[in-house]
Amino acid sequence: MVDSTMTDPCPKIEMLSAYVDGELPSVEMFALDEHVSSCVRCRETVSGIHLLGSALNEEDAPPIDLVPEIMERIKCERDVVEVMGMGWSRWSPVSLSAAAGIMLAIGVLVGHGVFSHSASSTDPLTGRMWAFDLIPPGGVCIHNNACFEVRAQ
Repeated sequence: MVDSTMTDPCPKIEMLSAYVDGELPSVEMFALDEHVSSCVRCRETVSGIHLLGSALNEEDAPPIDLVPEIMERIKCERDVVEVMGMGWSRWSPVSLSAAAGIMLAIGVLVGHGVFSHSASSTDPLTGRMWAFDLIPPGGVCIHNNACFEVRAQ
């Protein structure tokens, strides 16, 4: 059979931190003194709380000038983030619209120049490429004669 004192938490365990810190009224302190002397689980918990307090007291205190040092690091990191974030955000919508319009105009001019040549041009290569006049890139010929008919030069 299992000992229930080791598996069930003691109902007084929630008061032990205040007991160790001396924050309880004297009547409750006296009652918990008697309880801790008879309850193994509470005695171990009190011992653990004392060890934790001792370990925390042994730790070095942070330096006095820690706050200014941390604030300086935060400022440096903020400056880096601001410099990195200046990519597309510095372009106004008007500038981007103007750039898009210029690119579109260049595309139209280039396209017009490419497709304005006729098969009767003096360029010998143009006569051979007449099959692509009405067929978009990747298009399929309707029938064999439409793509491979030889034109008179």
